[in-house]
Amino acid sequence: MIPSIHGESIVDKLLNTLEVERYMRGPLLATVIDELSAAEGLEMAAEAARAILDGLKSGQLPESDFGLRVRALRQLVQALGVPPESGEVLVAQARAELARTVARPAATGTTASAA
Repeated sequence: MIPSIHGESIVDKLLNTLEVERYMRGPLLATVIDELSAAEGLEMAAEAARAILDGLKSGQLPESDFGLRVRALRQLVQALGVPPESGEVLVAQARAELARTVARPAATGTTASAA
């Protein structure tokens, strides 16, 4: 992680870029995973990012679900960065949103390309 720049702001910028940079998704997600893994308290978000990357690599994550999963990951990262007393509710909501996007049945005939 780059010490001079706040880790969450780097992750947020990378997540914003993920949605528009189709051919760089794999490397960008790998960087997001590295940043989240290096930050204390963001292990849950790192695991969620790994699941997205695994879905991309395997071709099992439809394009229609990719944006939903990235937005849910962004919400989780933001919720985990909130102070504990107010963040517990936000984390629960973000986890529920992420679970809904993962549990959604995949659209037939649509696959994401591995980056």
